[in-house]
Amino acid sequence: MIVHGIRWRMMPAALALLVALTSSAAAQDRQPCPVARPGAVVLYGEIDAPITLTLQELEALPQVTVEGTPHGGTASRYTGPTLQAVLTPARLPAGPALRGSEMMRYVVVEAADGYRALFALAELDSEFRAATPILALSQNGEPLGDDDGPFQVVVPGENRHARWVRQVTCLRIARDR
Repeated sequence: MIVHGIRWRMMPAALALLVALTSSAAAQDRQPCPVARPGAVVLYGEIDAPITLTLQELEALPQVTVEGTPHGGTASRYTGPTLQAVLTPARLPAGPALRGSEMMRYVVVEAADGYRALFALAELDSEFRAATPILALSQNGEPLGDDDGPFQVVVPGENRHARWVRQVTCLRIARDR
């Protein structure tokens, strides 16, 4: 039987191919950062050259404390630099300079397991948002555990935690054309 040009007996094979392609695309979507360095956060992408920030360099940045409740946990205090401060060495536009075509810039936070979350550059700028995301280095005064750290993005005020990225390795900087 032929319906709209497709033979019904070919349908299982077509569905199997579709599932295989979808699974392959999903697997490729979870590739770890290609320039990751253990114990550091790497800024890379549309900047002059990759920049590696060690724990000591991240601790030297101004620290802020925000409150939040992790998945299935209790309210906690997270401390670390804002993502805006972490991005400072990349010399990205901020404040009044972040306008026009510069509003097309974004940052993809990448985790050790390949998980990624996207932020518009304006979402990370304190002149656009009162509570900006931080790169947490500690929770309740203690270093982050192995499941979450050594670095975790915490987004104050966000209703869902899909962008609370654990085990952050890289920040990829890009621009929509």
